[in-house]
Amino acid sequence: MRETAGKAFIRLVPIAPKPWALMATLLLWALLTANAWAGKRDCLASGLEVDTAMSKATLRVTARSTPNLNLQEWQASKRSRSDEHVYTMDISRSLLPEGRRYPLIIRLAPSTVAINLQPLINPDDSQLDRLCGDIDLGTSQRLASSPVSVLEGYAFFSDGRPIPVPTLLADQGVPQAFRSQYQNWLEMAQKFYRRALGPEPHSVSSVIFLLEQGANTQQGCRFSGSSLPGLLLIGLRAGCLDTSKGFPNDLSHFIAHEAFHQWNQDVQMMESLPQESRIMLLEGGAEMAASLFLSEMNGSKEQGITRDVGAAAESCIDQAGYKKRPLNDLIRGGDYQLAYSCGMVYTFINLVRIDSDPTVALGTFWKSTLQENSSSRFNGSPDFNEAFGARSPVQNAMIELLAQNGYALRETINGLSKDQQFRIAAELMREVSRNDCQGNYGLFTGGGVIVLDPEMKTCSSLRPGGKPVAVDGFDFREHVLDARSAWISACQNGGAVSIDYSDSSAKPSIVSCQSPPSSLYTPFHLSRITPRGQQ
Repeated sequence: MRETAGKAFIRLVPIAPKPWALMATLLLWALLTANAWAGKRDCLASGLEVDTAMSKATLRVTARSTPNLNLQEWQASKRSRSDEHVYTMDISRSLLPEGRRYPLIIRLAPSTVAINLQPLINPDDSQLDRLCGDIDLGTSQRLASSPVSVLEGYAFFSDGRPIPVPTLLADQGVPQAFRSQYQNWLEMAQKFYRRALGPEPHSVSSVIFLLEQGANTQQGCRFSGSSLPGLLLIGLRAGCLDTSKGFPNDLSHFIAHEAFHQWNQDVQMMESLPQESRIMLLEGGAEMAASLFLSEMNGSKEQGITRDVGAAAESCIDQAGYKKRPLNDLIRGGDYQLAYSCGMVYTFINLVRIDSDPTVALGTFWKSTLQENSSSRFNGSPDFNEAFGARSPVQNAMIELLAQNGYALRETINGLSKDQQFRIAAELMREVSRNDCQGNYGLFTGGGVIVLDPEMKTCSSLRPGGKPVAVDGFDFREHVLDARSAWISACQNGGAVSIDYSDSSAKPSIVSCQSPPSSLYTPFHLSRITPRGQQ
């Protein structure tokens, strides 16, 4: 290039390309093309339609070859193009969860259904193909201003058309009075958590569905559910819906637990924490938060908290004590139920180390916990490691750990609740029956009565069909701990006990202990340790 009078002249000279340069260019083009295809194949485009009869869903997936998808209930169907793969699913019924799996189909009314696409968008197996999250639901049928119709993998349809996810969507069998009570409890819990932690990251929608449809669901209240970012799934048996009996207390706790996951579910992302710590903070943390909320709502703040934490410690010891393995190993190995009870104690102790009032500490604890640089303080606690690593027996470790933080955990010797009395009596009779019947017995419980199966004929001493009421004269209702002590003493000394029945004309049975009890439930009571010199 040369310049003349302010003008630039460029002379172009053709150069013959060298063979190696041409090869490099071709290789670079091939690499870029392959990368582009890989980007396109990272997820598959798809569309979802539902017929107007709300009986069948049709999924159309675009792919050059047959995709390997987590299809579950989806069935391959005829296709019109080589690059379009069609699958259909019967949505005329609900496909409700087993264990902790999310429902695949939630049928809320003849005209309304929610379809779970998450197994297709994020399959468990990394070898499977996955769909892109922006599944086409036929957006031309909706107004442009409509909110999203797919939330956490759930697509919502009514009368064959996608619908915006409402604040509350409930099965048609859920009465309006119950919906209002549910919404009231949820809003009160959210208000309580917002005061401590600020607003939740997502606006929250709820779906209330019925469990065990078509079965006799009127007996008792049972529930299950999950919390996804911005979405609460609440499954109920119809026995929960009788508002004349009041809103079930344990259901209020469950709602508050699931609601708190809208704040603490990011703890799963703290990869620097051990897996068992993350799970305990996730589930045990939600248990603790729900207890704090309900204790404040019921006006029995400290009493309610110590009662709940004591029950959690009791449950943790009861479930894990006889397994003779570290709690951390049990949770890491899949005993996730322990994360609720043991994790509640774990979270409680972290809270009281910040402030003697755990409600005051709630915000401080979780705001720091959910920061990436905060996890180191969980890893350097030797007393936690000892208690949850179970270098000493679980019960002793738990008692010592709570004592170090100002709380006494003692075995209950009086003031047992009805549930505690019944459980001790039931497990005691299991032990008595096991020894008398050599492991073959027909014990069942229900309605607060312990009964031996009248059809059981193999017991030599226990009277078939009788209702045991006492061991060595100690009545189950009044002195159940003494009755248990009598049995344990007989086992330790190779002795026997007498069993009295509700029928006063029946002679007592004499039962020998053939082997010591493997494990017996022990009730505990938690209380604050008052320092000397203080009232």
